[in-house]
Amino acid sequence: MPSRIFRLSKRMSRRWLFTCALLFFCIFVTFFLISLPQNIRTPLPQIPASANVQSTIKRPALWHEFLKVLELTRPDFTSLKVDELVREGGYPRIQDIDRNTKRIDLVRLSEKSFSITKAAHRLIVGVIPQFVDLVTYGRNTRGIVTVAGGQFTPVALVSIRMLRRQKQCHLPIEVFLPDEQDYNAYICEVVLKELNAKCVVFPNFGYKLKQYQYKIWALLFSRYEDILFLDADAFPLLDTTTYFDTLPYTDTGLVMWPDFWSSTVSPLYYNITEQTPPSLLEHATSEAGQFLFSKRKHYKTLLLATYYNLYGPDAYYTAISQRAPGEGDKDTFVTAARIFNNSYYQVRERSDSIGYIDHKGFWQGATIIQYDLLDDYERQTAPGGDVGQRETEGRRPAFLHYSGFKLNPSTFLDRLETGKRMLGPLGQTLDKFGFDIEKDIWEDVIHVGCSYGSFFSEWKTPAKICGQLEEFWGSILEVEIGR
Repeated sequence: MPSRIFRLSKRMSRRWLFTCALLFFCIFVTFFLISLPQNIRTPLPQIPASANVQSTIKRPALWHEFLKVLELTRPDFTSLKVDELVREGGYPRIQDIDRNTKRIDLVRLSEKSFSITKAAHRLIVGVIPQFVDLVTYGRNTRGIVTVAGGQFTPVALVSIRMLRRQKQCHLPIEVFLPDEQDYNAYICEVVLKELNAKCVVFPNFGYKLKQYQYKIWALLFSRYEDILFLDADAFPLLDTTTYFDTLPYTDTGLVMWPDFWSSTVSPLYYNITEQTPPSLLEHATSEAGQFLFSKRKHYKTLLLATYYNLYGPDAYYTAISQRAPGEGDKDTFVTAARIFNNSYYQVRERSDSIGYIDHKGFWQGATIIQYDLLDDYERQTAPGGDVGQRETEGRRPAFLHYSGFKLNPSTFLDRLETGKRMLGPLGQTLDKFGFDIEKDIWEDVIHVGCSYGSFFSEWKTPAKICGQLEEFWGSILEVEIGR
């Protein structure tokens, strides 16, 4: 009996020491936050001279404080382990789940890492209200935001030209670029200016960002209050400017569209954030190639999503997506909104995919189709219409997101087969969209490839690229006309 008491006492002593250490850490960080303005040591963000982004950085000293807080509240995922998914069919699609479907649970942390991460999350949530002045915007402004640079600049040019085919959409566009090397004077000051678009170079904060992380910084530095964010390879098919003035956006300030899969947010994430996991039937995983965002209503969401994305690649992307297809920033906005009980809306019309079948019989998906928000909301709010997902006959396509075939003219032909349309037979396109949208896309791909190729340094043979594009599309039209 004495030995058992000794062992029990020893275990309690260890837990007491760990609890004290954790409490000391919290007190230290809190004290640091209070005295932060007197403890600035890191250089302030460097603002590039090639683009006018000074107006987007209203409080550089406060930005520095926030960056220090982000560093102090770094999560500990050093012990991260991800179990292999053992499930026939892989990650469940939204149409395959029911009330008996269990949430995927693959992510593990050690007790020590979990405790540190949980405490860090509690701290960052607690101090975010002190940094609301970082979320700046022009009152009653609205616009479109996208991120380009490198191989994504010609992609964005094609998408913006497709967007401007919607004659009703006159919203200004901010095209964010990762660094000064991506700033091309002719593309930015002539080509994009004619399309009512402006290049903005990201300031250098000392962090080496990866692809999915740029999106959140673009939202932070945008001068607009109400934002339609579009990936460089996404564009609308309808006049989506009306979305800003109607429900559900006027009520929620955040509208997302669905991905193909059911929610992949891990039980670990909900334990870290001290929440009860919602029903899987509530809505699907988000597909963040396009979304609506109010900086006025979701300023705290934005700052917490910044935290999730800064520590995304090594931590929160996996905690939220569990290595599912498309892992990245896509669900960081919804999860951040839920922490502060900020409302949001996700479209219930299931996303769709369109493409062609190659000569080996394999499906080659070209683009994701997202459907009209206003039609969806009308159905969702009708008596008996409240559902987690639906697929309505006659639904109207609202966005295309070319996540399969990137609209870069220099690589556009890499996944296409001679004589085959990327969206499948012409009749399929006409049935889905009511017109030959592939023809419009090809016209803009060829225009960008043949008019601006010499301005992209990575294109070694722009004239050859132009000729190949014209020849490929010309051969398809020749066959169709011959019929």
